Amino acid sequence: MSLTITTADDELYKKVEPGVPPSRARLRAMHRLIKAGIETRVALMLTLPFIEDSWENVSAIIAEAHRCGAKVVIPWFEMSVSDWQRAYSYHRLDESFPGLRRGRCEAAYREDYMCPSLQAKDLYRCAQELCARLGIATQVKLVLAPTAEELRLFD
Repeated sequence: MSLTITTADDELYKKVEPGVPPSRARLRAMHRLIKAGIETRVALMLTLPFIEDSWENVSAIIAEAHRCGAKVVIPWFEMSVSDWQRAYSYHRLDESFPGLRRGRCEAAYREDYMCPSLQAKDLYRCAQELCARLGIATQVKLVLAPTAEELRLFD
């Protein structure tokens, strides 16, 4: 099971994820699931460029995931924006972060579909280094379905 956590700041989450449980509540839920023996990981995505893509935010999420017992954190420092999402996204930016749209977002991404953080390369490197130090994987191992021969073992 994966829980999405994009910010360690519960005040910021109210602006970027209204209507969903706060990050702290999701982390508490993750801790309970892990204690109950349910493998639970953090999906550190979609990280909003210029808003959530700071090392301070990313490292805080990884540290909290570690504290809660997570063995996997999947970082993703880019987002996709289709044409129909763009108008809504820009409207929300104008409401919650006045000036960010015209000052930085439009200049950086224009009409691009993929919008990676301008710090993505460094964030990935730092996230992988921190996760390695903490014993946290940054990808999920592929689990293949058993072959017919393997299933016969249970007959």
